[in-house]
Amino acid sequence: QQQQRKWSRRLHYVLSRLTTADELETVLNSLKNQGIISRREMPEFTERLQTVLQHPQMQHYFSNEVVFENEKEILDVRALRYKPDRIVFDPKSNAVTLIDFKLPPEKNEYIENLNSYAQLFAELMHSDITCLLYYFEEERVHKWKFVPAKAGEQIGLGI
Repeated sequence: QQQQRKWSRRLHYVLSRLTTADELETVLNSLKNQGIISRREMPEFTERLQTVLQHPQMQHYFSNEVVFENEKEILDVRALRYKPDRIVFDPKSNAVTLIDFKLPPEKNEYIENLNSYAQLFAELMHSDITCLLYYFEEERVHKWKFVPAKAGEQIGLGI
């Protein structure tokens, strides 16, 4: 469990440095040169990250077709800070996808956090918002369309 958390933190870090999947080797070499990743760890990092980047439901979000922000802080009117792992803007469709990378097991807290981020984007007049959780180890994606809350309602999942 402790080892999984360590890998998860480091995978998060590498993913936060990536703009597209094509940059994986360059980013990993840079991190190796900085001493963040050892030469011995390189093959496992490469394999684990390629699993994420080549996942059929993830490829688009690391392509040249989208605009993105990694680990970008969002501040709401109450001065609370939110920071999804990756915010992806699709210029063709004007869709926004909010992505968080997590270790299993799935927790309601993860879903609630993404829904909170999505509500902020809805308040900024984005209407096509998707939330996506990627679970390391399981290589599983949980994806849903966000349905904004109306005044006085709780935010929730779109079916």
